[in-house]
Amino acid sequence: MVLLKNCKIVSENSINEADILIEDRIIQKIGKNIEYSGEKIDLTGKYVFPGIIDSHVHFRWGNSEKEDFVSGSEAAIFGGVVFAIDMPNNNPPVTTKEIFYKKMNEGNEKSKVNLYFSYGVTENNYLETISDAKFYKIFTVKSVGDLFISDYSKLREILDQNKIFAVHAEHKDVILKNSETYNLDSFENHCKIRSRESEIEAVREILDALKEVDKNSRNTPHVHFCHISVKEALELIKNAKKMFKNVKISVEVSPHHLFLNSEMAGNLKGSGKFNPPLRTKEDNLALLNGIIEGTVDIVSTDHAPHKDCEKLNPVENCPSGISGIETLVPLIMNLVHDKKISIFDVYRVLSKNPSEIFKINNKIEIGNFANMSIIDLDKKMTISGKNFKSKSKITPFENWEVMGVPVYTIVNGNIIQTNI
Repeated sequence: MVLLKNCKIVSENSINEADILIEDRIIQKIGKNIEYSGEKIDLTGKYVFPGIIDSHVHFRWGNSEKEDFVSGSEAAIFGGVVFAIDMPNNNPPVTTKEIFYKKMNEGNEKSKVNLYFSYGVTENNYLETISDAKFYKIFTVKSVGDLFISDYSKLREILDQNKIFAVHAEHKDVILKNSETYNLDSFENHCKIRSRESEIEAVREILDALKEVDKNSRNTPHVHFCHISVKEALELIKNAKKMFKNVKISVEVSPHHLFLNSEMAGNLKGSGKFNPPLRTKEDNLALLNGIIEGTVDIVSTDHAPHKDCEKLNPVENCPSGISGIETLVPLIMNLVHDKKISIFDVYRVLSKNPSEIFKINNKIEIGNFANMSIIDLDKKMTISGKNFKSKSKITPFENWEVMGVPVYTIVNGNIIQTNI
């Protein structure tokens, strides 16, 4: 039993000061000046969020040399993340019920945070229904094995279901054409091959299929666009949100697309190679404005670690991916410190929206498991990969100074002190 004193509890449009009493992992009381003689933690000046959710992670099931459920979840905790949703592009890819439940059971046994799982969509399994899947993941460009959609004419049929689909939108034909023009011999060319147009056209393909579903079907699918990185793609999605009557649309962006751009590609080298790749400064600003105006629903990391020795390779042998779950909260909270977004924007994109979209109960209310992320907005930190709990220690944000640091992460009543 422990009493959290002097909490600044962040909600939709207000910050409420109160104490929180936790017993047997459950929130027992919330109120001012709760009397309790046992263990107390004084959180004066600290902000308490309903457990922060990273809805896009790769904990590398089947490739434990890169990450595993233990290291990935420990990285989540030290990043202030309480809930995460793991992607299906594993070894083997999660495209059958048998593989899904094998992975889910192992993840639930080993993870130290609340971990959920997604199911991979192929052209052969798309009618499968997995009740425990948080969403169904579609790749429009090759992933692993048959985990991608090569025939875009099937998108309408695939999407015409009462499911939540999450889409990795890069157009395979645009990428193929660009690869005939540019050699993969520089990190700058990686950005040119997987061009801005590849994302714009892939989003357009998905939305064109959804127009037919919205107009002619009784089904009401929800399509969630992952890691959107380009201004024009975000604009297409913004317009679709207004236009569709029966189809629901949501969109996420990732911190690396908010803060980094293609002018940095040569200097960042492998630490800045991911898919979608680095974009322009104009795109950075468009994504930030998307958060402010509410077009962007979620910020999540696409945490995709690789072995450090792999990320140090020349571009052609360097895998795409970023170790991002430990920098999510500090980077986004630093935007609050810099007065670019509000603390309520953070609440919306890291807690409220992902909880509502993916039906995750992270509410701070009596009777719920205590799942909270506690942030010190006045604490400065220098990002250093060597301190990561992830197996991947390379980060494009090395030596960045940020203000706003997770100091306690509470997972089902288990209180972990992090950056104090």
